Formats: sequence, structure tokens, C-alpha cells
Amino acid sequence: MALSRAWLFCICVCVDCFRQDEPDTAWMLQLSVEKEVTASPAISPAERPAWYPWFRASHARSSIYLMILILLPVTAVAFAGPKWLLAAMIICSDTLCTELPMAVFPVLASPVEVGFLVATKPLGQAIATPLTRFVRQRELFCLKLGLLLQSGGLFLQGLSPDLLSCFTARLAQGVASALIMGATSSLAREEPMVADKDSDVSTLIYSMYAGLILGTPLGGLGFSFEAFLPFVLLGLVELVMLGAVQLNWRQSAMQPAPAHIPVMQLLRFPMIWKPVLLICLIVTYVSALQATVFSIMEAEMGLSLSQASLMWLLQAVPAVIAVLLIGPNAQSIGFRLVMLMGLLVAGAGGIFSRQDSVSILAFELIVAGVALGAENGTVPRLLEDICTRYFDECGSVYVVLNLAQQAGYVLGPLLGTLMVRVFDFKTMCRSFGGVFVVYAMFHTLD
Repeated sequence: MALSRAWLFCICVCVDCFRQDEPDTAWMLQLSVEKEVTASPAISPAERPAWYPWFRASHARSSIYLMILILLPVTAVAFAGPKWLLAAMIICSDTLCTELPMAVFPVLASPVEVGFLVATKPLGQAIATPLTRFVRQRELFCLKLGLLLQSGGLFLQGLSPDLLSCFTARLAQGVASALIMGATSSLAREEPMVADKDSDVSTLIYSMYAGLILGTPLGGLGFSFEAFLPFVLLGLVELVMLGAVQLNWRQSAMQPAPAHIPVMQLLRFPMIWKPVLLICLIVTYVSALQATVFSIMEAEMGLSLSQASLMWLLQAVPAVIAVLLIGPNAQSIGFRLVMLMGLLVAGAGGIFSRQDSVSILAFELIVAGVALGAENGTVPRLLEDICTRYFDECGSVYVVLNLAQQAGYVLGPLLGTLMVRVFDFKTMCRSFGGVFVVYAMFHTLD
């Protein structure tokens, strides 16, 4: 069924592109539901048609021209640009793939289904993360496989818009993210793309933040213009980068993988598990917000899909600014002080939350972004400092941190949507706020 829909979609796109002024007879069956979707982007599951109108004939030609216009410079940069720029594009597109459909999911699914959809990708990434230790000697193969899975998942979401396809695509993209992140970071460490290795790492981090900021707004705006546009466009970009990697990159000589400390052994140390638990709590809260806030903004506050997606910038931009400003100065300020202040800020924002005021919701998003950025900028540096003092290698510690973050991204949407369904949005936020305040009061972070 999914494949037949994809073929029908492609045929209809081609027919529309070569039409001049013929009447829109191919889409008469969808005109009534399309008018309903255009008038109200937030449709309840009971009112949603069996096949959501994923194609607007009036916009298809413009969408294809827009994709060609964007793909031409992307292709030129990917094939002719320096290696560090291609690596940055790969990391940015991976983060874009994660954030792209966040404002779109409430239009397509019920709130509980949205929670599962948001959680599926980090679940796949958490499952695949322990396997990334084997990436070290097969970086290019894993990178190509990750790009292929990422692109296939995007096409599946763009061309076959049903829940099963979305779940399958998100799970595959989670595995792809683990492969891409592991392979790209390993390649950057082993074979510097510029003169300074630290510049490589900084470039990859900045590109990840760019995807974090741009993903949700671009997804919402593109979906509002033409529903398949953001998914198909990003899928084509992934294929272009796959071709550039195949043509320009070569596998370096195999090197023995370093010894790894067992994960359970690391979790015995309070100086490891306390910061890791903190980052897991913060990520759980922010991902719960992400899974529920778009439904609140679109269904209860009357914002359009584009407006709701742009509202998420109030969380993403402060998070990135806090990482860049607080992270490098965390040690001089004091790791413990920064982490405790982040907890208290997030707790205050959750406790004073309301769901009937756009301004209060905007304030909560800003506070959550600052808290997340402060913790994300501090905890990795604290763990790195602990590694250099007490352990021979840091790889296992970063695996623990990554697993904790992915656990938060899995638990947050599930807990958030469940609490909103049983209680309400305000109760969910205040519950998380109370947990943060209690954790800050009764736990001393080493």
C-alpha cells in the first residue's frame, strides 16, 4: 500500500509539471478535504481523511523549481568544496532530519501518537549507539549506510504519509544518526580536515547547532507550502552528500580500537552518574515540551503551523547561545554552580507554567532553552575533566552521556504526552519543575 501511494504520488507530480491550463481533474477527489486542511491546519484525528492530502497541485510546480534551485548550489559545494564543509553539511542535515517534522506531527497524529513518533528516532539511536565502537575501523561504510538510511526515511515520510511509514522512517533515521555521528567524529579525529583538529570539532558542533535552530521552522514553513517539500528536499540533499562522500573520501588505514571501560562500572561512581542523571532529566523535560507544545499552540491557542514552528526558535536559539557562552566558562564559574542554577531555572519555568497565555508559554520556552544549553555546555566538560584525572580514556564516558541523552529523548515524549492526556499541559510542566527543584535541593553534584 505504501509503495503504491508513492508511485501514484510521483506520477501525479509528473503530470502536473507538464500541464499548462488543463482543468485539475486528477485531483477532484481531494478538493473538498484540501479546502478543509487549508482552512484549519490543526485537524483532529476523527476529522482527518484516510489519505491525508499530501500533494497540492497548485504548488507542485513551484515546489519542484524551488528544490532544483536549492539543490544546484548544494551539489556544487558538496562535490567541489573542502572536506570539512561536507562534514559540517552532513552533521547539520542529521540534526535537521531530527527536528524537521516536530511541528508537523500534531497535524498528522493524535497527541499520544505524536509522543511515540518523537520518541522513535532517539530509541533507534540509543539502540545503535553501543555499536558505534565498531565504527572506528569502518568509518566510510557506516557513514554511507547512515546517509542512505537517512535519505530513505525522509522519502518514506514524504511520499507515503501514514503512521506506519513515519514510525519505520524514524526508527531507521535513529540508527542512521548513531552511524553518522560516530563515523564523522571518528574521521575528524583520525584525519584532520583542516590544520587544527580542534577547529574540526568546533565546526561540527556549530553545524549541529545550526540544524537544531533551523530544523523545526523550516519543516513547518515547508509543510505549510507543500506537505512533501521539506522531506523530499532534505532526502535529495542526503543523496547528494552520499555521492560526494563516495567520490571524494577514502578510508584511512585501520587502527586498533582503544580499550573501553564497561558502562556499568562507570555508573558506580557518583561523580559520573549524578551529572549524567541531571542531563537526562533536563533532556526529558525539553523533549516532553517538544512533543506536546505544538499541539497546545495549534489546537488551543489558535496558532498556525508556521507560527507554531517559528515559536520553537524561542527555545532553540537561547539553548545554543547558552551552550556557546556558558560552556567555555563553566570551569571558571564552577561546574556545580552552573548545573544547580540550570536546574533551578528550569524548575522555576516549569512551576510558573500556564497553557492559556502565549507570553507565558514563550517565557517557558526561553527558560527551558537556557537551562538545556547551560547543562549541555557544562556536563560534557565536567565529564571530560573527570576522565583526564581518573581514567585512561573518555570514549566510554561519552557513550554513557549519549545513552543518557537518548534515554531522555525517548522518555520525555512518552511521559509528556501521557501526562497531558491524563492531566493537562500545566500539570506536566509543574511536575517537572518540582522534580528539578527537589533534585537541586537534596543532591550535591560532585
